[in-house]
Amino acid sequence: MALYDTVKNSVDPKHSFDEVLTYASRKSRYLLRVLLELSPVCNFSCPFCYVRKSSQEILEEGKSILRFSYWKGVLDELFEMGVLYVGFTGGECMLHPDFIEIYEYAAKKGFFIYLISNGSCLTEGILDSLKKYPPTNISVTVYGGSEETYQRICGKGEYYNRLKANLQRLSKAHIPFSVQMTVSRDNVNDVSEVFKLCRHLDVRFGCANTLISCERCTEEIQEANRVSDEEYRDMMRLLHHIDNKGVTPSPMPVAPKTNLSGITCSAGRSSAFINHEGMMLLCVSYQEMRISTLEHTVYDCWREIVKAADQIPRIEECNGCIHGARCVQCFGAHYYDTGNYTTPSPNLCFKRKHPEEAARIEAYYAEHGVLPPAEF
Repeated sequence: MALYDTVKNSVDPKHSFDEVLTYASRKSRYLLRVLLELSPVCNFSCPFCYVRKSSQEILEEGKSILRFSYWKGVLDELFEMGVLYVGFTGGECMLHPDFIEIYEYAAKKGFFIYLISNGSCLTEGILDSLKKYPPTNISVTVYGGSEETYQRICGKGEYYNRLKANLQRLSKAHIPFSVQMTVSRDNVNDVSEVFKLCRHLDVRFGCANTLISCERCTEEIQEANRVSDEEYRDMMRLLHHIDNKGVTPSPMPVAPKTNLSGITCSAGRSSAFINHEGMMLLCVSYQEMRISTLEHTVYDCWREIVKAADQIPRIEECNGCIHGARCVQCFGAHYYDTGNYTTPSPNLCFKRKHPEEAARIEAYYAEHGVLPPAEF
């Protein structure tokens, strides 16, 4: 509560406790959230995924998966540091042989837990654990709305019906979950089908058309899979028509210019990522700075991560830009696209991709003092 009390009088009272706590944590470099990548193993083979290995690949590399004893020690250290939120991801986190033991241990420690999963590996044992200790949310990544699309993207067409059945099981068990979809050329025509499924289940749906550069997801693969902004907007207009027919979209917000130095997200400010090799990183999208939690305490790793984050410059051109809500703000995504920290990526910067439209928006803003309504 002391952390909350230090800033509660300087923050707009309409903000929630979580928003105030996040603000205070970022300001004081207090580790609030940690995402744990339990395993690189996944049962899907999506071409644009940054981490997906088979059990056979792990064996051939002569490596092993970190087991319960390691993750128990990490969770104990995070508890002692006062971390509140712990997430589990992969690969597919539910494929970890000790998943239930790790999950229940974290739950008993009192962490607020969230999961990132492809939704296909929900066993009865895991479902029982989720019922016993409900997470704050399971973000289920859905790759399409048919067996054909799942075969094209994941290499596992038969898993689509398993996914739908598992979503029904989660819903029936009143386990909180949401659906996230990365839109690509192979599934853009499936979005409305997935959206309707979410409305039927009464769960939140989110989608994005951003593919993050990584060792596997090369520029060639991105170009082959990325939908154009025009296709993405057409899709969003369709979803808006389905969900809010006749409702006029609200004007988009403008992020105020700030005097904060360095990166503006929570990475290295109040959140961190520990991968399946026990390396702590700023976040899942930025692989340049990593420190071994096998060789150092989690606390010492965090202090080094904070120092690294403080050294990363901010893209000044983006500070206070009125197009910020239309762009991808991830510093890691911009870095891997441009090779430096100070230049916006031409693939992610709205103003660079659509200079004529940006000029029209700027003229509207200059005249009216607000942005025009979102087009979809």
